[in-house]
Amino acid sequence: MKFSKLSLAALVAFAMVSGTLLADDSFEYKGYARIGKAWTFEGYGFDGGYGFQGKGDPQKFNGRLAKELDQNYIENTFVKNWQTEGGAWAKSVCLVTLEGDAEGDTEDTVGTKITSRLRQYYVEMGGLAFAPDTSFWMGRKYLNRDDIHILDFYYLDMSGVGFGAANIAGIGLDAALMQWETGFAAADKDGVGLGKAVKNSVVLKYENNMVRADYVFSIVTGNESSANKDQQDDIYGHMISLTYKPTKFFFVADGYSKVVGQLGLGANAENIFWGNRVPNLSDNDDKNRSAADGGPKQNFDAKRLDSMAYNVLVFGVAQLSDNLSMMPALGYMSLTLPKERTGNKETTYTRTFATVRPHYNLNANLAFDLEIGYQINAVSEAANAGWLGIDAGTDNKNKSASDLKITPAVVLTMDPGFYTRPQIRLFLNYEKATDIGSWKADAPFKNKKGEAESQAMYWGVQAEAWW
Repeated sequence: MKFSKLSLAALVAFAMVSGTLLADDSFEYKGYARIGKAWTFEGYGFDGGYGFQGKGDPQKFNGRLAKELDQNYIENTFVKNWQTEGGAWAKSVCLVTLEGDAEGDTEDTVGTKITSRLRQYYVEMGGLAFAPDTSFWMGRKYLNRDDIHILDFYYLDMSGVGFGAANIAGIGLDAALMQWETGFAAADKDGVGLGKAVKNSVVLKYENNMVRADYVFSIVTGNESSANKDQQDDIYGHMISLTYKPTKFFFVADGYSKVVGQLGLGANAENIFWGNRVPNLSDNDDKNRSAADGGPKQNFDAKRLDSMAYNVLVFGVAQLSDNLSMMPALGYMSLTLPKERTGNKETTYTRTFATVRPHYNLNANLAFDLEIGYQINAVSEAANAGWLGIDAGTDNKNKSASDLKITPAVVLTMDPGFYTRPQIRLFLNYEKATDIGSWKADAPFKNKKGEAESQAMYWGVQAEAWW
């Protein structure tokens, strides 16, 4: 088809009027995936995490090299990019996951053993004429996340729905407003809706080459309950996290290192102990309220301001030679809750852990991993031990439990390096536990009398990739 000079001029004029003179218009597909299977030596499949089970999810801080509870997991990220000739740019990011543990053709459909979630969808713009160094975004976003890889523990995670700006004035300062809803509306005794309880959080972050500082201020509103509709005290919370990033691996080897100190108060105290996601108030519902009284109610308590938690974390990756690298992780974590929160007595939970995973390449495509981890959980009041997966026993105070984990693995890899992916790993996992209670009811590790064993060994294979 031939265009006349007139028609060509018309197309150019239309493009100019519509503002779509794009220097770049591209599409990206990114992802992460893992899949695995483990067997006991009796020959049957093993689904579940041995060791500590706390707060409804695994709380294992002695290493993740072995079968994970969400071992079949896929992230699919779709990114649409735009850029104008004037330098303005925008992107639309959508991340959808497939998660579960399908074990057969009858259990691999979405909605049965496999679930699908929209983890991210946001639009971000930058290079705008009035603020060329700052970008602006709105939507559901992984915000200010950072983790200890060998633990899969996000000690920083402010993800949620909101809006914000990054690199404000070009000085490395980010700010956002995030909101989380309980998902249901409170009602007074006459059934009149009082609105959803929400948690509004102002999130700030500053980072340069050597330090990072995070701060969160949260207000939980909508505290009315059907038992006391005049109870409207807002609950406040603060969280501050300071990260020091020594050059290389503590100045002595190639790699990276971090020292983290965190403090959480009030409505944000539990977040830094269980994982630093802002929307973490699921325990505030009174699930024991009878149906005759109207069922579960909102049960926020302003006394929760007395909650306090702090963490000290040290970790990094050291590249010791061309073929040898390792990641160590050390930590001490503490959470104190008032009696109004626990329903019993003031309770302090602590977690102490030390884990290391060396990775040695025998050649470019064959490597060996050895993950060794030890974790101690403790609680000051045995009656409240369940959250940490500790067997409360008959004593009333100062209960503790430990879990030792040793996992060697043969690794097929594409190239030397701790973070090289994809990898296929054949592993053997040994764990020895003391006073761990949560897994005992359905643990597959039992002796001939059907009693739960204090130690376990199983083997398996897993694959991991990112792109």
